[in-house]
Amino acid sequence: MKINKIVLDSVNSTNKYCKDNIDKLSSFDIVIANEQTSGYGRFNRNWHQEKGNSIALSLVYKSNVNLAEVGRFSIVTSVSILNVLLKYIDNVAVKWPNDILINDKKVCGILVETLNCDGLTNLIIGVGLNVNNTDFKNDLSNIATSLFIETKKMTNIDLITDEIILEMFNNITNISQNYSSLHQKYIDYSVVLGRKIQFKGKCYKIINILENGHIQGIGANNEIINISSGEISLS
Repeated sequence: MKINKIVLDSVNSTNKYCKDNIDKLSSFDIVIANEQTSGYGRFNRNWHQEKGNSIALSLVYKSNVNLAEVGRFSIVTSVSILNVLLKYIDNVAVKWPNDILINDKKVCGILVETLNCDGLTNLIIGVGLNVNNTDFKNDLSNIATSLFIETKKMTNIDLITDEIILEMFNNITNISQNYSSLHQKYIDYSVVLGRKIQFKGKCYKIINILENGHIQGIGANNEIINISSGEISLS
């Protein structure tokens, strides 16, 4: 397997492009957009990409992935981004299931989608990273940040894009051998482990991040819950 970069000047969404063209794409085709006009994240939330200052890319992984193991790829991708950002700045953390934070503000979102094609369960892994963004709209300024805002230094977009792609490629191709250490690093940099969260109107303390990517919480009456997906908020 090898990396093949497909660079588009403008596209509605790199993930959608991959889904629409899945029969023409191969494993580790990486679709990179200079501009996304309709980028989206989990729950179809809009993801704004500032042209020339942020990264939007999607990686295609064609394999018969067990649906119960998809969460592993979210962890592997999160740690891949984490590893790259730690070269530039400290105070980087991961927030389950798919956000990367710097100083408690979101700098990167990850979206892992599944798509059946030719009898296989394929993955499309989307990454949106704020790199040289200088500011955000008022409704985002309290929760979002960029590498530039935090370091006060401009970063070469092409260089950091290649670093991310190579890190993702190496970690995904070696997922069987290296997953244990990647999972542990995700735990080490987690902002939810040991914290209280709100989930579906109830409060839980997160006591574990399981190998399948689910989080485990304990409630007020000592009931244990495994959360595989959904929206959580830190208390």
